[in-house]
Amino acid sequence: MRTLLLALLFLVSTSCATSTPTTFMMKDLVRLNNEVIQLYIPCSDGVNYVPKQEGCEPELLASKAAETMDFSVTFISADVRQAPGYDIYLATAMIHFRIAQGTLDEYTLAEQLARQFFEMQKAHSGHSIDDARFYWAWFAAASASKQFYEDPLSLDQDRKADLLVALGEGMTLLNELEGPRLVRLQQALYVLRFITEAIKTEHNVVD
Repeated sequence: MRTLLLALLFLVSTSCATSTPTTFMMKDLVRLNNEVIQLYIPCSDGVNYVPKQEGCEPELLASKAAETMDFSVTFISADVRQAPGYDIYLATAMIHFRIAQGTLDEYTLAEQLARQFFEMQKAHSGHSIDDARFYWAWFAAASASKQFYEDPLSLDQDRKADLLVALGEGMTLLNELEGPRLVRLQQALYVLRFITEAIKTEHNVVD
């Protein structure tokens, strides 16, 4: 399923949207998002996911998060320029990766969507540019960390250059955020620094 979504991402990023999201789609997406939020609240303790807390329903949360992510991609494919689909997908994906063991393909898709969101916001001076910066830095770090352990040879000089750009964009937010989001940004920036410094200049391998 995620491989198909990666193919979908390529198609929507290289062609004009052929349709726009309907009011029904938007309402359904908002409903799913609200359900995920309400399910996650009893499971969270600050930045930590605590599935054994009273009222937490891990299996239902995981199922609803996956459903919301899939629908968000459909929403994005209908109108690649609109922010809501990106916002909801990326916020839900952050929850998904805290509660489930994501695959490298899932991390890659999330990072690509985060970067696409950033590029769209930057090109159109969008009001969600700081959200886009945050998501790109966080998902770049998460994806690169997954690569570091599962496919280190893919961390080449081109990858390093992309990660350095994400790092730079994320650093602009250090004085703009607070609370759990700032903590997550700081963690992401630490990972990005570590991995980019670990990529050798020769043979495209990491230490």
